[in-house]
Amino acid sequence: MKKIAVLDLGSNTFNLLIVEIQDKSPKIIHEAKTPVKIGEGSFSNNYLQELPIKRGYNTIEQHLKTAKLFGVSKIYGIATSAIRSATNGSVFIDNLNSKFNQSIKIISGEEEAELIYLGVKSSLNWEGNAVLLDIGGGSNEISIASKKENLFSKSYNLGVGRIKQLFNPSYPIDNNQIQSIKEYYKTALLDFKKELQKTKVDLLIGSAGTFDSLAQIHSFQKNGFAAAKSESYIITASEFNKIHKHLLTLNIDQLKRVDGLPPFRAEFMLLGTIFLETILELTSVEKIIQSSKSLKEGFIFKILNEDYNE
Repeated sequence: MKKIAVLDLGSNTFNLLIVEIQDKSPKIIHEAKTPVKIGEGSFSNNYLQELPIKRGYNTIEQHLKTAKLFGVSKIYGIATSAIRSATNGSVFIDNLNSKFNQSIKIISGEEEAELIYLGVKSSLNWEGNAVLLDIGGGSNEISIASKKENLFSKSYNLGVGRIKQLFNPSYPIDNNQIQSIKEYYKTALLDFKKELQKTKVDLLIGSAGTFDSLAQIHSFQKNGFAAAKSESYIITASEFNKIHKHLLTLNIDQLKRVDGLPPFRAEFMLLGTIFLETILELTSVEKIIQSSKSLKEGFIFKILNEDYNE
């Protein structure tokens, strides 16, 4: 039995996942998500800024200390949109690897989308074709997939941090801003819309921060308490629309006090739900499943099942 860890350097959060491996079967024993906002101030000029870089170093140092406490024998690291799109992203990763003796890699958008599909597939069963959607800080990954095969997969530079820097919305977001953001989304998604004309989908499976927060907000509204940790959480499109329309009426201070929404996500949440609303309008899907498994879990799945090349 051995323990391995994955560092996931996302555009908003740097995440740590530690799993125990027995007979090629992973068991999660620790998870940590730290808001770093490595993409803060970088999306307009594609250059990582000094303060986010410092936060990144501090967080990696803490995650590595945690991994050591758990007796991890191997640490893998992957970096995504904000870092891969920055002209100094590879320098940042090289410096991290040198300072901490790691082998963190920047992965492409295509690989990111594929790993998300593998992560979702490793934990959920579904019939027919579904839209798989991961809303990140720098990019959003979309797939159209059955349990057996991935039919369409693409990474779009439409993450909530990137859109926030581009549109700088006020809160509450006014209707003109909402429409401008949605038109920007739809223009970028023309190839996805074309794919939908060829493939029928009945379900949307979502992962990452927007969907995690959406599940918790819904649980608080429905039950008065946070949802228990599980592989998935189901929300109908009409339930989502009700939550979304309420969030649109709130200012930033009110958003920070919404039960189930982590305060650090308040400034990004609506940009994620506006994107989800756009996808629902394109697909007419009535059922949303929040998946607790995504990129990190897909990476582990690939390591264990396909002998991932380091």
